[in-house]
Amino acid sequence: MANNSITMRPWHLPDYLHPTEWIGREACKAIKRRDWTRPQFLWVSFTSPHPPFAPLLRDLYLYEGTVMPRPVQGDWENAYQPLAHQRIAAEWSSDRQSPQRIDQAYRGYFALMTQVDRWINLIIGTVREAGLLENTWFILTADHGDCMGDHGLWAKRNFMKGACNVPLIITPPPRGDLDQLMAPGWMPGRTNDTVVGLQDIMPTILDIAGVTIPQRIDGRSLLPLVKEGKGKVRDEFLGEHGKVGERLFMVTDGSWKYIWEESTGSELLFRIADDPDELHNLVSSQPENLSYWRERLIQLLGERKNDPAVAKGRLVPTQPGRKMTELEKARIINDFNARGLH
Repeated sequence: MANNSITMRPWHLPDYLHPTEWIGREACKAIKRRDWTRPQFLWVSFTSPHPPFAPLLRDLYLYEGTVMPRPVQGDWENAYQPLAHQRIAAEWSSDRQSPQRIDQAYRGYFALMTQVDRWINLIIGTVREAGLLENTWFILTADHGDCMGDHGLWAKRNFMKGACNVPLIITPPPRGDLDQLMAPGWMPGRTNDTVVGLQDIMPTILDIAGVTIPQRIDGRSLLPLVKEGKGKVRDEFLGEHGKVGERLFMVTDGSWKYIWEESTGSELLFRIADDPDELHNLVSSQPENLSYWRERLIQLLGERKNDPAVAKGRLVPTQPGRKMTELEKARIINDFNARGLH
């Protein structure tokens, strides 16, 4: 089983040796052993449900006989698939994955999330038993998602929903004077669909702790949004991935999403407010919106100093229209699947 393999195998060692079990236990120990004279910041970083999918049998059994979801496919994938997407599909041999193997991957993924959920509950319980619950903030998020076969893609390295949409839950302490800390009419459980990013986590934590937020950082504190239960910290979100010359860019306001590939010039445009699974690329049918979002990317990149993706007010692809050859695909499949004996 490779680090990013979608192969699912039950955990083969005693349960207590599973990485999630160890991380959870150590987190609870850290809470119990804390220095009571100082505030505590605890970052609990579970590796699950990252592949390889090796769940505990006790969690895997919960999904025995359960019908698993199927990966979604858009109407744009043959004509508009960016080169970066083609490479990901080749690495995971997406066109050769059987329905049975995909089902197993989903069962393993869900079982691993169930295990993490159990430990989150135990960590919260440990905080409560330590008498710290009424003075503790919880933030739950992830560094990336997993496409899980959607659009022929697995893992990350792209800006499709499965890879870049991650949970973000911010829970204030259940104190008796909580109403005084929050805006009038504040209620727990509210959601906000405004666009935020992981760069907002650090300034949010600093704001909660009453520490001055440095002016030079890109992130924004989300504490005002938590207190008000509404609002936004930015109009659009710019995403970037890859090395110069082969980057993927994304601009979104939460309702629209525009993706441009630097190497080929491939474009994707989704009205995600109406098409959350990104099934319909609107590049051909929405020329005005395409022009608007393309121009927004040009403006955002133009604010940098000499970004080679923009020249004379235009996006500049490095290899316009390039497609992956069968030889390249064969090499990727061979290199990615060549594993030694472990």
